[in-house]
Amino acid sequence: MVRILQVVADGKPGGGTTVVLTLSSLLAERGHEVHFVSQQGSYALEEARRLGLHAHGIDFSSRWKTPVVAAHLSSLMRRISPRVVHAHGARAGLPVSLACSLTRQGPTRRLYTVHGFHYQGKKSIVRWLARLAETACMRSADATIFVSAGDRELAQRDGLLRWTQQHSTIHNAVLIDPELMQTQTKTYDVGFLGRLTRQKNPLFLTRIFQALQPDCPRIAVIGGGELQQRLQQDLADAGLLDRVSLLGECSRTRALELLAQCRVLVLPSLWEGHPIALIEAAQLAIPAVASDIQGSNEVIDSAVTGFLVSPHEPQAYAQRLRQLLDDDELRATMGRTARALAQQRYSPQAMLACHLREYGLAAAGTA
Repeated sequence: MVRILQVVADGKPGGGTTVVLTLSSLLAERGHEVHFVSQQGSYALEEARRLGLHAHGIDFSSRWKTPVVAAHLSSLMRRISPRVVHAHGARAGLPVSLACSLTRQGPTRRLYTVHGFHYQGKKSIVRWLARLAETACMRSADATIFVSAGDRELAQRDGLLRWTQQHSTIHNAVLIDPELMQTQTKTYDVGFLGRLTRQKNPLFLTRIFQALQPDCPRIAVIGGGELQQRLQQDLADAGLLDRVSLLGECSRTRALELLAQCRVLVLPSLWEGHPIALIEAAQLAIPAVASDIQGSNEVIDSAVTGFLVSPHEPQAYAQRLRQLLDDDELRATMGRTARALAQQRYSPQAMLACHLREYGLAAAGTA
């Protein structure tokens, strides 16, 4: 048994949170003692407790509180003496780096995982500071893990890779309830699953749905965020609100239940790491139409498991969505292929084995 500390700052429902919870639960099943740190009072902490993990809440809400967060983490490390500390994302990586330097007897192994480089969506000084934060996280870790080849290539292009002591790429994987894979009832024609933030480009959905006129299908928007009210207003102004169900933020279990009721997934993201929504849709045999960007193009084989289209052409999205909705055989064939390839490429047990190697542990879970 090895004591492992997992730290993810953002405890809201989402892809990164889902992956860290999946990894943590698999580690616990192997007999390791997993301590899970996230935003106090968050969804992630509730899920961690439900999974039987040791859950610790800290207030990560302000980046200016990084020294305070680091002090709390240092105190926790001294108390539990983890052998491995794994930070996910820069909001966790920075305080973990500082905490390890404050802790007299630090962990044997420190890892940092990049879950997408979000500085891509920043401008000028904020972008520079965000890149500086990523550099600090990589320099202080014994190893950096990328979730996609695209992230690794971006790190190399932007000169970040030289700061890593060692690095590897471990694709995301998630567990899906087998019963959901048998869902036959399709309440919605098109589904969107993701946070309503700039990265996921939700306001572009209105333009896509307008391009599907005059026969706009039944649509589910699953997820919440700061752009929810603006999206609702845009849909109302376009006369589409009666065809679109804005279902808001919900637990992963509920989100997957709703996704399973959709025929096709649409994901017009501006940037991605290794999008979980596309993997979840594939596991549910749901083909997707997504923007042709790094990350998404590693999950979708265009014209095989779905379609990749230009991020800025609503007519291209509409054309491919209509093609899938109008052709039951094509949709079913792509869905089956997507599921088969996802199960082959994104096995949770394979993801676990890769992490155990990075932790310096044998696959059987021993030192």
